[in-house]
Amino acid sequence: MRNLLVGLLMVGVVLGGLVAWDKHKRAVAKAAYEKLVLDQNQARHAVADKHRGPATQKLARIDQAIAEAKAAPRITARTRPAQVPPLKLVERYSPGGNTLFAGVAQPASIEVPLAPRYQAAVTRYLDQPVGASSSDTTTADGVEQLFQELDALSYGLLVRVHEATPPSASNLDRFVGGRASGDAMLYDLATGKILGAFPFALAQRDTATVTKGQSDVDAQLLQSFAVDIASAIKAELRAWLDDKPGLATAADADAQALARFGPKIRTALGLSYLMADIHTIDVTRGPSGPIVTFHAEQPKMLMPGGHVAADLQAIVKQTLGTDAEIRAVTP
Repeated sequence: MRNLLVGLLMVGVVLGGLVAWDKHKRAVAKAAYEKLVLDQNQARHAVADKHRGPATQKLARIDQAIAEAKAAPRITARTRPAQVPPLKLVERYSPGGNTLFAGVAQPASIEVPLAPRYQAAVTRYLDQPVGASSSDTTTADGVEQLFQELDALSYGLLVRVHEATPPSASNLDRFVGGRASGDAMLYDLATGKILGAFPFALAQRDTATVTKGQSDVDAQLLQSFAVDIASAIKAELRAWLDDKPGLATAADADAQALARFGPKIRTALGLSYLMADIHTIDVTRGPSGPIVTFHAEQPKMLMPGGHVAADLQAIVKQTLGTDAEIRAVTP
């Protein structure tokens, strides 16, 4: 019995020692981790402190340009300097350029993916206390890169989306593309002066791809719409840089969108009205809605007795998604 008690006592001593050792190891590991976090934080702070003066000035100039852009009157026509500087846009997932590409005003329903990734991060590192504990795993070299990207910015292309009509889909079998219009201003961040500006407009493409089961269809369409707005701005920028015509106004975009329905109506007609010998179908915007003009050798077959044939009216309405004035003329 005595030996059993001695054995149990020794087991207790060993277990107690193991528990104490485990606590010691945990304390050592915790202290090492806290020191690592502090060292990383101090290294990041040293980088931020090195860039503090120039970075603070650059951020202030960006903020001033954004404030001025927000308050500027709407741009309705292009203005362009005699010599446009070489521009490389810095976008959310493609740093390394010299031109900030940022949205400064847009409807609450969309978020155009323009803002560069480093702006908030740079501000955070400038404001972060030296001894702050953080779960941030960014290395000092990573923070250095962020500040170098900020330092490389010479220009700011500041975008305002003034109107946006989101796309819609009905039972996934009918898609109506979205439309948007706005303007963009190019600022020289060193002088604070506007170098030029241009309006832009978008009539979204006729089709959209969505994935069932991943997220709400409307959310996917809205995300695609935002990406298309960014693409339209870049296309207008390229035209502006090359001094070539672009799709500048909402009216231009509307006209382009309506024009796409001509071939669709012809496809929907199939073999109907084959004898009318339709050459072309124009779809334009009238005072009270779309106007569909059939250019045909036998226009009376489309409008017997001077009235639009009922089945033709139905096909046009189904294709456009709305009522339209129908005209038939000879080529």
